[in-house]
Amino acid sequence: MGAGAIGSMLGARLADEHDVTLIGREAHVRAIRERGLEVTGHTQRTVDVDARTDAHELDPADVVFLTVKAYQTEQALADVEPAIGPNTFLATLQNGLGNLEQLARRVGESHAIGGTTSHGCLFHGPGRVEHTGVGDTVIGPIAPPDRPAHHQLAEALTEAGIEAEVAADIRPQLWAKAAVNAAINPATAIAGLPNGALLDVDELERLLEAAAREVEDVARSEGIEVEEGAWVDRARTVAKQTARNRSSMLQDVERGRRTEIDAICGRVVEVARRNGVPVPRNQTLHGLVKGIEATRTYDG
Repeated sequence: MGAGAIGSMLGARLADEHDVTLIGREAHVRAIRERGLEVTGHTQRTVDVDARTDAHELDPADVVFLTVKAYQTEQALADVEPAIGPNTFLATLQNGLGNLEQLARRVGESHAIGGTTSHGCLFHGPGRVEHTGVGDTVIGPIAPPDRPAHHQLAEALTEAGIEAEVAADIRPQLWAKAAVNAAINPATAIAGLPNGALLDVDELERLLEAAAREVEDVARSEGIEVEEGAWVDRARTVAKQTARNRSSMLQDVERGRRTEIDAICGRVVEVARRNGVPVPRNQTLHGLVKGIEATRTYDG
């Protein structure tokens, strides 16, 4: 559900050995039906895969992957309802915090699977995506223990060329990714700079470090163990490794689209307020990006 860049790439990979249906926007679906799904880069193939604009005629699936924007999760769950049966697992590879909890409310914690992936993908137009970078993928439950289904899904992804591991508790992975996103995405979106520029300007580098450290503090208030400075170091590493990249949030701002700031800094601020943890940088970054959104026309 959400056949954009990452969803289409995953679907193309999994379609070799599994029955896959992509649900996406009309132009993308039409192109796939007419000439197949073309994937370039680290994945090279054109795939004849089932593609639809809705789930109305689908039977319940074994697994439904959600790869929509975080603010679209609630609507996506409603739209994909026909494909959710009593034994269906819902899996998220989305950015931000709070998505997994929404899935768990629909199917229960035992059938909600969280995940993170650092594979890079770009959408080049209807029917065409590029697999720009190979990364790590981790999936797991909202709380221990992990179950056979998690390992079966990880095996299916690995066999499809997306090497995946299982974590007994996926929450530290989700929070770690949120820390990196909070440290990089809003600052680049506000300043209009590529990721690496945050390490070239002293003030921006200090902002990156402070934002990530605040997320560490909030995660600890939620009972998640994290070594002091670990996510700061990870944010610096990601900014360096992706120095020329323009973050997804910057691209959203440039294209007048809604960002995922609410699911990143906004969610950090929400949890911090509940637990009494000060997060002034995340609060400021959230407010500034919301201000930018308010001045632009964006899709919901």
